[in-house]
Amino acid sequence: MKGLKDFSRELCLINKLVLKIRKNTPISIGSWRKPANLLIKRDCYKGRNVSVIDLTLTPTGCEWAKTGGCTMCGEWSGSRLGKKVDAKYHISQFATGVANIIPKTGSPWLRIYQEGSFMNNAEFDNLAQATILRLASLIKGIERVTIEGRAQYIKDKKIKELKEAIIPPVELEVGIGFEAQDELIRMVCVNKGLVKKHLYNAVNSLRKYGVRSLAYVLLKPPFVSEKEAIDEAVATIKEAFRLGFDSVSLEPLSVHPWSLVEALYLKGLYKPPWLWSIVEVINQTDGLGEIRIGGCEYYPPPEVVSRNYHKNSNSCSKRVLESLKEYNISQDINVFNSFTCKCRADWENGLESKQDSLKTRINRYLGNLSIDKYIRYKLDGN
Repeated sequence: MKGLKDFSRELCLINKLVLKIRKNTPISIGSWRKPANLLIKRDCYKGRNVSVIDLTLTPTGCEWAKTGGCTMCGEWSGSRLGKKVDAKYHISQFATGVANIIPKTGSPWLRIYQEGSFMNNAEFDNLAQATILRLASLIKGIERVTIEGRAQYIKDKKIKELKEAIIPPVELEVGIGFEAQDELIRMVCVNKGLVKKHLYNAVNSLRKYGVRSLAYVLLKPPFVSEKEAIDEAVATIKEAFRLGFDSVSLEPLSVHPWSLVEALYLKGLYKPPWLWSIVEVINQTDGLGEIRIGGCEYYPPPEVVSRNYHKNSNSCSKRVLESLKEYNISQDINVFNSFTCKCRADWENGLESKQDSLKTRINRYLGNLSIDKYIRYKLDGN
């Protein structure tokens, strides 16, 4: 992989720091009597404005996070830290969750998360996989079930199993963390551990069995400037559709507990993207395919999310956030044309600022970071 060898020292250091954070993260305790998290939101489903249910089951913990994991991910902090959750526990959480919420919504779309890979038997028991998908597809009114997983677990045999658990005509969709088309950004800045070949093979396996594919695309990974972030997200969305993904979810990076990004944020070395950057990416990719805007549907929830940065930004940010929600429902970019704000000029000016090389930035930021101090702060609160 061209260029990656030049970042071997930086990549090694990033993984070492992330792993140290993981090893000090407190365990999360849930209950089989209810899901870890349950959200209802409005979204566009096949041209219809519908209620969508996001149901999160207590995570075992991402297998990749055991060895370090992604720089931005705080989902390990909501997990059992790798101790596998029993199948009956997950099935009970699912059953109680849908029993309480489905009758109230009439939703056609159910998204099941466990903050890891649904199809990895070490994280999510094979019995739970099949039972939950079968139950989900038996619910009256459900037309689509979305799960997610790391590309390396998306193999023909597993996808065939999952597809057989779904009762037609309910369709299955699998979300995959593509993150960035630039290998350096994905492998180093995100510490994803997946090359493009893995993603391509996963999409082909899903297509082979008639399963929809969804690409998660990050906006502004750590160490990346605002302008670079916009350009990279646009390029990644284009590449995702070229590879054959059916849809894309643009994920503006937020600050999550117990993550390297949080450590950088607390030192003033990272801030989430401007809301104007989200709008710009959507404007530049409109018409390429089905694009959603995510960034908040995580467990545990993020501590800091995208906003517009000026002294009186509350009203401005609220209006842009409302337009982003409206876009998800309507898929109409004209929703962004109804207003502007003086802070847009500040955002535009910031895009022109000169930047050091990525390698220089990574080393400077990490050189100003004390993970031991960060961990003490998280554990002691000071």
